Amino acid sequence: MRSRAGERNSDGRKVVPLPCGEGSARRAGGGPPCSDGPAIRTGLRLIYGMSESAMASILEARADGGPFRSLRDFCQRTRVPRPTVETLILARAFAFTGLMPAELMWMLSALPGGCVTDRYGRERGPELDFAEGEGLAEALPALDAETEFGRVSLDLHLLGLSTTSHPFKFWRHEVKRRGALRSTDLYRHRDGERVKIAGIVVARARPPTKSGRTAIFVCLEDEAGLVDAAIFEDCYQRYGRVVVASPVLLIEGKLSRLGKLDLSVIADRVEALPTWEELRAPINDGDQRDAAYIFRSKDWGT
Repeated sequence: MRSRAGERNSDGRKVVPLPCGEGSARRAGGGPPCSDGPAIRTGLRLIYGMSESAMASILEARADGGPFRSLRDFCQRTRVPRPTVETLILARAFAFTGLMPAELMWMLSALPGGCVTDRYGRERGPELDFAEGEGLAEALPALDAETEFGRVSLDLHLLGLSTTSHPFKFWRHEVKRRGALRSTDLYRHRDGERVKIAGIVVARARPPTKSGRTAIFVCLEDEAGLVDAAIFEDCYQRYGRVVVASPVLLIEGKLSRLGKLDLSVIADRVEALPTWEELRAPINDGDQRDAAYIFRSKDWGT
């Protein structure tokens, strides 16, 4: 899905979050067009922790009563447990309300009894007075503590893809410092030249060979696209653990070109780059840690 999102962004169509008042369960086919041009909306089925019963409840309520008008309207018309509602809030499904996720969390805590249930279907009373919750939301209009890193972190956790920046953006400085080429820049180089590439591992394959010697093929994704690399026996003996276990790789080797478009890298050196968890999360101007940190200990309804 991350690759699909990258393809859509590259041809001018944005990948945007799914407002609860629009779209479908599987794909981004419903709802009005994005104001900024063509867009692909993510579906409810991608939401982390979304059960079949909760999804059916949302679709039935929307079909019977039309688009949801507010968070309260959504909770009153559906039987979606609170952990899933919180996940929808963080995934920007309620962006149509004009409220930030943190403000909506205040509002959720103030909803009257019977509006929302816990994960076991039990009705829960309000944790705040509703008027108090509305007052807090109005008094804190800039309560969004997210950085760009936090937004992408939440998207990856909740949807499995980013609706804003490409995740590999946060390795950009590191791979540039190490001399790695973007996947699209490889077409400017000749067959046999030594090159460095880097990216998030999209796929690994280890097909059987007649000789019985190891051959592993890795597909990497950077901000510009996809590139394949081949790791053969000698290289595997030196870097096998890194190849198999690391989700982000820097690979050095010879460029192999067959025709104008078919290219890959024959690796002779493989290095692990920092994982997403090891990246240092930025701090915003208000010295507030990003939303990925704020909610990292949250129980996501599993």
